[in-house]
Amino acid sequence: GEVPNLYQNEDKMEIMEKCSKGANAAGKNGPNEIFAWYVDQCRKNLHVIIAMSPIGSSFRNRVRAFPSLVNCCTIDWFMEWPPEALNAVAQQFLKTIELPEEIIGGVVKIMVSAQTTASDLTEKFLADLKRHFYVTPTSYLELINSFIAMLKQQRQLVKSARWRYDVGLEKIADAASQVALLQKDLEDLQPVLETAAKETSAMMVTVEAEQQKAEEKQALVDDEATKAQALAANAEIIASECEKDLAAAMPALEAAIDALSKLSKGDITEVKNLKTPPAGVILVAQALCYMFNVKPVKVAAPDGKGKIDDFWEPAKGKDILGDPRLLERLIHYDKDNMSDAVVSKVTPMYDDPSFEPDAIKKASIAAMGICKWVRAMVVYDRVAKEVGPKKAKLAAATKEKSDAEELLEFKKAELAEVIALVDKLVADLEGAKQKMAELQKQRDDCSQKLARAEKLITGLGGEKANWQKASAKLGQDYTNLTGDILIASGVIAYLGVFTLQYREDAMKTWLGQLSNFKIPASKEFKLATVIGDQVRVRQWVIDKLPNDAVSI
Repeated sequence: GEVPNLYQNEDKMEIMEKCSKGANAAGKNGPNEIFAWYVDQCRKNLHVIIAMSPIGSSFRNRVRAFPSLVNCCTIDWFMEWPPEALNAVAQQFLKTIELPEEIIGGVVKIMVSAQTTASDLTEKFLADLKRHFYVTPTSYLELINSFIAMLKQQRQLVKSARWRYDVGLEKIADAASQVALLQKDLEDLQPVLETAAKETSAMMVTVEAEQQKAEEKQALVDDEATKAQALAANAEIIASECEKDLAAAMPALEAAIDALSKLSKGDITEVKNLKTPPAGVILVAQALCYMFNVKPVKVAAPDGKGKIDDFWEPAKGKDILGDPRLLERLIHYDKDNMSDAVVSKVTPMYDDPSFEPDAIKKASIAAMGICKWVRAMVVYDRVAKEVGPKKAKLAAATKEKSDAEELLEFKKAELAEVIALVDKLVADLEGAKQKMAELQKQRDDCSQKLARAEKLITGLGGEKANWQKASAKLGQDYTNLTGDILIASGVIAYLGVFTLQYREDAMKTWLGQLSNFKIPASKEFKLATVIGDQVRVRQWVIDKLPNDAVSI
């Protein structure tokens, strides 16, 4: 039915606004039709379920106060579940845990038996103590859920505790197995270290010897370098002296060459064609004959007494003035190889005042140039004779310097080879030292590991047996958890309200069933031992809470 005045106007408007689209689709358009459509939809889709317990007078009083609960509601009476239903429900829930099929079958039978046993126990409890307690399907579901949850939780706790012991035992076994390996490694490393030490020592001796040789070679090379530097300095001094002496003759020679370069073939021809050459020209012709080894001709003396040498006629010949290449021959004259006979002939003319260039210039410009050239040759020869021994000395010094430098380069090459050998030996020595250091580090690490392993074995050797027993006990506890947790779940689901005697009777019955269905469990059951937290129980006792079997 419809409850009058259930909605305020604002709420009713909002409902009609939101439902108008659906109502229009159904052919409802007016406000009343839309709201009627809304009420009809609520009647079709809204289902209210009220669960009440029939125990006591509360349910009876509510039915009397609200008759619609009977007239307008469908009443489903939930009766006690039959054993078949209990069995099916338990089978369905227990699929989520890992248990063998035969164990699951036994657990289901005990659960069904616990439900019926608890029901019977409530009747006895009511008859003896006049106290009501009701066993409902909810209690059965609590039994199943408690069993599943606590079994998973306790399995995890026991597995974790056993894992810690097993890991400790593995570490001890691993340490024991490593001790032998470490001892063998140490024994194997010892001869290797001794060999490496001997090789390193021998290599150090070799390196020191080669370094000594290198130092001796270096001293020899330094000595040879000092000698070579001294010889080079001496050669430079001699060369400087030679250049200085030659520099004195070079200005006159350059002046003569310059004067010759200003002459032409025509100037030479002009001198050649002189019918009566002046005295200065005759002197130049004489000097040319001396320079080119042209012999004079004998002619009668002017006083008619005997004959004298005439240099003019030979000078006009093709060997001297008649040679078109005369100027070129003068410029390229071999001044370094003048014979002593030529020099002895022209030297007196150099000292003759009438053979001065200024004097010759009065006779002929061309003859003056040749005069300068002859005088320059005399000066150059004089200087060359003075410089000659020095040149020979310079050549000897240069050769000695070259030999010393070659010897120095040879010594340097030998030194470089020795240094390269020393460097290689030093590198090999460093590698050997590094290898020996690594071996020593490896030995030290091995020794430290061995000491730690022995310390671990010594320190935990006494605990090994205890840990083995504890691990074995936890393994057995893990197996027994199925039966222990099943009994604990029954206690939690059913026995909380009962006194100690009723609890013991029920647990005795269930423990006997565990044995009958071959479900593993501990020989003696204690709830505090199976699911209790010893630290929390201890705190309860400290907080003055009861410390008896019923309370804990």
